[in-house]
Amino acid sequence: MAASDDYLNELLQLRRENVELREAVGQLSGKLLAAYEALSSYRRPKISVAELPHEILLAIFPKSLPPLWMLRNTRELTLGSMYTIDLEYKTSLTLVCKNWNLVATEMLYKNIHLRSVGQMTAFLRTLSERKSTYGEIVRRIDLSCFVPRGYHRLFDEQTRQILANCPRLNHFGFVPIYRIPSLCHNLPTLPTTITSIEFTEKVDTMLMLGALTQLCGSLRSVCLPFSEGHQDWYPQLNFLLLEELRVSIRLKEAHITLPMPLIWTWSMPKLERLWLTSVAGGHQSIALIPLFLEAFGTNVTFLALNWNFGTSGILEDIFCPKLKHLAVTCKHWIGECTLTVRGHPGLQFLDVWCFRNKSRSRQLFRTELPPLHIPDISLLDLRSQFPCIEVFRCLDIAFQGVYSDIPFVFPPGRPNTRGEVDVHRLLQTRHQSLSIQFAQMDTLPLPPWMATILEFMPHASIYDQHDLRASVDFEELGLQSQHLVSAADDSDDDSEWLPKEDDSSEEDSDYSIEEDIDKTCLEGECEFYPEEEWQIGTDEALGIFDSIISASEFASHHE
Repeated sequence: MAASDDYLNELLQLRRENVELREAVGQLSGKLLAAYEALSSYRRPKISVAELPHEILLAIFPKSLPPLWMLRNTRELTLGSMYTIDLEYKTSLTLVCKNWNLVATEMLYKNIHLRSVGQMTAFLRTLSERKSTYGEIVRRIDLSCFVPRGYHRLFDEQTRQILANCPRLNHFGFVPIYRIPSLCHNLPTLPTTITSIEFTEKVDTMLMLGALTQLCGSLRSVCLPFSEGHQDWYPQLNFLLLEELRVSIRLKEAHITLPMPLIWTWSMPKLERLWLTSVAGGHQSIALIPLFLEAFGTNVTFLALNWNFGTSGILEDIFCPKLKHLAVTCKHWIGECTLTVRGHPGLQFLDVWCFRNKSRSRQLFRTELPPLHIPDISLLDLRSQFPCIEVFRCLDIAFQGVYSDIPFVFPPGRPNTRGEVDVHRLLQTRHQSLSIQFAQMDTLPLPPWMATILEFMPHASIYDQHDLRASVDFEELGLQSQHLVSAADDSDDDSEWLPKEDDSSEEDSDYSIEEDIDKTCLEGECEFYPEEEWQIGTDEALGIFDSIISASEFASHHE
């Protein structure tokens, strides 16, 4: 009986504990339900993408656009260009909803590139509208307009008004591609907010000097041409805050036989990034590099030499004691590819722009892209010339002219990608040549700069099998495609495309298109401007521009 009583007592105890547990679970469930209901009252309702905050959308949308380094050298608006893609994408965003329209409008007006006087007139009309705040958005303005006769007064006046309506402007570029030499422009007083300025070789020297004199104390980035030596009457400028300088050197052939032109005697104590680009003048202009480096290279840490060194010329001294990153064009000759710099004691990163291997281009034509022609140097020799070097990288020179910012925007890093050699790691294993190292990189991922280009640029190359004739409607152009095909197939010799030799004397062959334009303008001036020079008005220019836009829209709607 005692055993049965014990079991009975234990069973009763379990029942009491079960009841207590049920009561505790019920109480906890009630508290949990109350907490969930309280939490639900604080939880925000779900929102759509169109209702995302302005700041979040402004961080998302630019990721789908070509970056600024791909747009900065696009001067003319052509179908399929990066700028066209950028403009179409931003414009389409304005049509989605009101919230997206506000974000897209800010993106549209932040960086402005005006390519015609009519476009300037329309832009100024928008800025001048009542309650317009578009001018507050503008940060960059580039003017690449061709200014015809009769338009230059309107151009100068509208430039002044546009600058006055953009109080937060920090970059101004006067970057015309063409101009009538006899027409002179007058830039107004530039806003003191500008910290970046750019000019092309088509801009008058006096105009450039006037702008630089106004802003030299606040500029942080300058891009300008060098076509003649420093003159005694040039002002002495002190660029106290300048960090970035881009110089495009264009020497006339006549200067080659004259004494070397003097470079600017300006002060740039904080200069850290320097681009030197040879536009014209041949390999003789190589002698200018040491002059620029000795004058401005004291604190430079990044240097880009976009130069065709031709068959000769080695830079013996870089004159930049603090240099860490160098981008340079390699020297190419028949069967030879060598570095164009002798060495540097503190350089860590070396980028070399390389040509495609011409010896294999004929064999690989229409089948695959020829490999890069890698400098013939061993890792051990490379380390002896550059004792502190960490990464050596080869870049395709096909992208140098338009995307010269690649070395700076995408500095060498880890992990290694295709075309990039970790010198320190490989020196611990073997001392192979660079060409062997690059031949073993097919399995590595594409470098970020190439991946970015491929994301926005159509996949086309002169080496691929795509027939460009299939993309052209010859009948619409009034041409016979069969005739063009047969003409192209009849000759594989490049000489057919070269200009024919002329029997005229050497003196007669000296031809300047600018002199010809001047001569033509002077001869026709009496005919077209018998009394006084005609100048177009704002309303007339705006009417012409509006009619062009209307005709373009009509044509696109009826395709």
